[in-house]
Amino acid sequence: MRDFNFFSPYVDEKKTVKKKNMYVVIIIMFIVISVGGVTTTNILIEKQLQKELLSMQKLLTDKEIKDKLNDIDEKKRKIEVLTKYHEIAGKINQQINNIDVINSTLLENISSSLPQKIFIQGMAINHKVLSIQGVSSNRVAIAEFEYNLKQINIFYDVHVNMINNESMDNTNKQFSIECTFFKDVKNHETD
Repeated sequence: MRDFNFFSPYVDEKKTVKKKNMYVVIIIMFIVISVGGVTTTNILIEKQLQKELLSMQKLLTDKEIKDKLNDIDEKKRKIEVLTKYHEIAGKINQQINNIDVINSTLLENISSSLPQKIFIQGMAINHKVLSIQGVSSNRVAIAEFEYNLKQINIFYDVHVNMINNESMDNTNKQFSIECTFFKDVKNHETD
C-alpha cells in the first residue's frame, strides 16, 4: 500500500514561498551591490578629479608658470605693436611708391617727345603734376611738344600755361607746360 502524505501541499507551498523569498533576496542583493559599486566608482572618480584639480591649481599658482604667462602676454603685446608698425610702414611705403613717378622711362618718353627747336630749362613735380619750363624758337614747336606729350598716354591732361618772349630783342619764347598724371601712373608707364 501506498502512503499518503496529507501535509504535502503545505510543505510544497513553504518551498515555493522560500524560493520566492530567495529570488527577492538575490534581486535586492544585486541592486545593493550595483548601487554600491556605482557609488564607490563615483567616489573614486571624484577623489581622482579633486587630486587633478589640486594639481592644476598648484600648477597655475606656480611662480615659474606665472612668469612664463607674463612673458607670453608681453610678447603678444609686442607682436601687436609690431603689426601696427608694419601696417603703418606698408602704407608709407605705398605712398612713397605712388610718389615715385619720375623715372628713366618717363624721362626717355619726354626726351623722345622733344622737337628739335625746344630746350628744357627745368622740370618740377608736385602732387601728380609735372611742370616743364623751356625755351623754343617758335610757337609751332611748343604746340608740337604739347601734342607729343599727350600721345605718351602717361598724362591725363597736358596744357601750355604760358608763352612769353625771352627778351625784347630776342625771338625765342619761354614756355611752361603742365602735365597731370593719371591716378595710377605705373600701369600707364608699362603700356
